[in-house]
Amino acid sequence: MFEVYIGEKATKQLHAIPVRFRTEVEWFLKELASYPSTRHLSIKKLHGEPGYRGRVGNYRIIFHIDGKKQTVFVTRIKDRKDVYR
Repeated sequence: MFEVYIGEKATKQLHAIPVRFRTEVEWFLKELASYPSTRHLSIKKLHGEPGYRGRVGNYRIIFHIDGKKQTVFVTRIKDRKDVYR
C-alpha cells in the first residue's frame, strides 16, 4: 500500500474544482494508494518531464511515484487545458 501525499498547491487546486468533479478526483486519489495495481485507472507516463498523469474527466492529476519509500506525491490537479502550462 502506498501513501498518497497531496502538495499544498494541489490541495488548493482540488478545492477550486466544482463539487461534482471533486468527488471523482478524490476517489481517484484514494485508488492511487493501491499502486501498482491501478490498471483500472487512466494513468500514463509524462513525456519530457518526470512523473505521471491521471485522467478524471476533463481534469488531470500530475504526480510522482517513489517506489523505495512507497509514496505518491501529487503536485497538480487542474483542468486539462491548463495543467501542462
